[in-house]
Amino acid sequence: MSDLITIKFDMPQNEFIHIMVTDPMGKMAFSDIIPEGTTDKELRIGSFPDGIYFVRLINSDKTTFARVKIVKLGQQ
Repeated sequence: MSDLITIKFDMPQNEFIHIMVTDPMGKMAFSDIIPEGTTDKELRIGSFPDGIYFVRLINSDKTTFARVKIVKLGQQ
């Protein structure tokens, strides 16, 4: 089982994008700066507990939000 997810986005490619992933309580689970020209980001979720997370992509022109549900199957 893979502990990777891929976040794909369509934002202007001529500048960097700041990606932030938070849990419902606002605790930061992941943060990174994505270089210009990039259209996706692989994220290791192996250490994330199951649950709902909020992904925020920010550049100088706009902010985009998404909700992601992580459920790890087959773990005991």
